[in-house]
Amino acid sequence: MSRLLDWLVWLVTVKPIATLAALALITAALGAGISRIAPGAESSSFLPEGDPVAVANEKIEALFNSADDTTNITLLFRGDALTPQGLAQTERTIREIESHPAVTPQLASGTLSLTSVLGAVLATDDLGDLTQPQIDRLVASLPGLSSLASTDADGSPVSIATVSLVAGDTEATELAVRDIARASGGPLTVSSLSPTVIREESAWTTGGQMMILLLAALAVIAIL
Repeated sequence: MSRLLDWLVWLVTVKPIATLAALALITAALGAGISRIAPGAESSSFLPEGDPVAVANEKIEALFNSADDTTNITLLFRGDALTPQGLAQTERTIREIESHPAVTPQLASGTLSLTSVLGAVLATDDLGDLTQPQIDRLVASLPGLSSLASTDADGSPVSIATVSLVAGDTEATELAVRDIARASGGPLTVSSLSPTVIREESAWTTGGQMMILLLAALAVIAIL
């Protein structure tokens, strides 16, 4: 062991640049393997049977998970959507999504949203002429709208819409919906949530943090 330590000391002191380069290559090679790590088990997998958290998780999955033959994309609209401007932006965004060449062939059914519900009640596809008093009266007469429009934890208004796709290779379609949502102009801030978007953003976040850790480790090695 002492001979090995002596050799390492000699290597670091006599050839520091070569040693640092070798360490950098090894670190980069190990870091590249992060993307191949299998996803970990869900937190609920470690909870005992009958635990309140596990039971709640099962109920949420039963209520909100998509069927085996569909992939659901949730659109999140931050801001007051129950205004003429908010409904106009919601309607415009959904029309852009449904008419996109990558989305149209994979649509499983009509999009569920505030505009689709109000349009069905009024028997119209154009909500652009609604006034605020008319919207308020409709909302008051439709208590079920609370499942699509509510308030966030901080009290800010939010609403959702659901785009259903035929299950299969929907990765490009999910990303196209995300890009349309992000580019939506108006008083509302729009984002999308889907399996592909979650995986991509998680990988981006993990990769960025890992790069910072690698650079910090290399800096410490260089200092030492």
